Amino acid sequence: MDWSNIADAPILATGSCDSSIYVHQITSTGVVDDDQPFVGHTESVEDIQWSPTEKTVFITCSVDRTICVWDTRMHKKSAIQIRAHDTDINVISWNRYVFFSQFV
Repeated sequence: MDWSNIADAPILATGSCDSSIYVHQITSTGVVDDDQPFVGHTESVEDIQWSPTEKTVFITCSVDRTICVWDTRMHKKSAIQIRAHDTDINVISWNRYVFFSQFV
């Protein structure tokens, strides 16, 4: 799970063992949960990181050996999916030293 540091309101992204990803918005009246998950991974979601520069973008990695780039404006489908490794991917991070914040 990861909190967005730059969103207009507090927002939390969570991933689970069943491959689902949810975005939860925190409002003054409570938590607003999405009723539909983001769909793209086929196995456990291991890590989620919000973009440090784009408030609607986050990345995930999974046991299914892929990295997905998501934009919350794109109807729950990953914008980019990359088969990135021959084994599980457990941790992902944004490269904060590259202008467009590529992930590593």
